[in-house]
Amino acid sequence: MKHWDKFEAVNIYINAPEVDTFRSNPELKSLTLTHNDLSDLQPELFLPIPNLEKLDLSKSELKSLDFLVQANLTALRYLKLTNNEITVINEEVLSSLPSLTYLDMSINTFTCDCSNADFIQWIKNNNQTQVVNAHRYKCFFPMNKRGTLLLDFDIKPCSNDGSFLHFLSSSSLVFLTLLTSFIYHFLRWQLAYTFHLFLAIPKLEILDLSESKLKSLDFLVQANLSALRYLKVTDNGINVVNETVFNSLPSLTYLDLSNNPFTCECSNADFIFWTKGNIQTQV
Repeated sequence: MKHWDKFEAVNIYINAPEVDTFRSNPELKSLTLTHNDLSDLQPELFLPIPNLEKLDLSKSELKSLDFLVQANLTALRYLKLTNNEITVINEEVLSSLPSLTYLDMSINTFTCDCSNADFIQWIKNNNQTQVVNAHRYKCFFPMNKRGTLLLDFDIKPCSNDGSFLHFLSSSSLVFLTLLTSFIYHFLRWQLAYTFHLFLAIPKLEILDLSESKLKSLDFLVQANLSALRYLKVTDNGINVVNETVFNSLPSLTYLDLSNNPFTCECSNADFIFWTKGNIQTQV
């Protein structure tokens, strides 16, 4: 591979390639990895190939593009991600690809709510990147918008009419992050006893408590987070999720519980059943 500028692997990988796969081929310009399971793809895979210009990861069971933020693909011009399970595209992802001129994300499971407001606005306003068939992208979440068009989602309520609402929302999130960090690092309280923290912010929509040494989500039952749409609690010590927890989050459309030590017994039967049967929340 040392002098190759193009590499293709179709229906070969059952897991993402090892991060040193392309270490001896820094001049690689075109990479195609399709019909593979790349759900555990790491950004380090791309670091040895900073000159990559074309990337096709279609039909690869991708659920997120966050790996691109740290992939250092500043030369990438062409990106094809069709037939995956991508729901939300963060602003950081778009900002990390300054040379992008072609993007195809047809047939993905887009979430049509404010979490995709930046992506929708970027599609409509950017003059550099051709987003192929963007006018046909359809909503998959939440259920009441399934089948409608992504670009028809009204993002005006997601922003504010004078920036004051945005300031308040941002301030609330910053305050929440700082206060939670303070409680954990200095007071060593258990979150199970701090549901009162969330009672002050009932309109909270996005909550990330990753790597927080949580052992239970029971505190959410009394937290009154009925507006919460996005919940990320990866890399914690959670082993059982009670039915009352997800019943207390009626607006939830995105849940990430990756890298938790789940108990596989009847105590998790309700959670397993809910994960398989619910049609509103992407787990």
